[in-house]
This record gives sequence, C-alpha cells and structure tokens, in this order.
Amino acid sequence: MHMTWEEQATVIIASIDATLSPDASIKDRKRALLAGKPYEYRVTSWGSKTWGRAQRKYLAKFGPKSDAAVPPKHLSPLERLMAASKAASGAST
Repeated sequence: MHMTWEEQATVIIASIDATLSPDASIKDRKRALLAGKPYEYRVTSWGSKTWGRAQRKYLAKFGPKSDAAVPPKHLSPLERLMAASKAASGAST
C-alpha cells in the first residue's frame, strides 16, 4: 500500500515518540523530531512542508491549551474599543 508523504511522516513521528519518555518536555520532543527527521524531509520543499504539518499535529497534543493562557475577563484591543464606544454612546444619550 502506498502512503502519502504526510502519512509516512506521521508513522515516523509515532516511532520517534515511542522512544521518548511519557513525561518528556516539548523542547525534548522537538529536539528528538529534528534529530529523527529523514533526509527526504530535510532536502525537499514538499517534504519539509509535510513534515512540519505532521509535527505540528503531534506537538499540539502536548502543548498548552490556547484558552488556558487567557485570563477569564480578558478583552482584545478591538473588544476594549467596542466597549469604550458603547459606553460613550450610552453616556451621551
């Protein structure tokens, strides 16, 4: 059976993951993936793109959750501007 480059990268990354301890840090995981990256994935643009995509999917399982870093009542700059505008228009009526 023929696998795509990304499927093959996923299999290789899984074999690299099997050699790591379960409590390995993200930094150690990235280092292991870089060391285990096959030649074809280093020298071709398509290989590099597909390896990067498979690596991001793999590392996403171990990284911090995006909402965890945001305080509960945090407003983006646009949301702050909208709230200020709403407060100003409400105060002038």
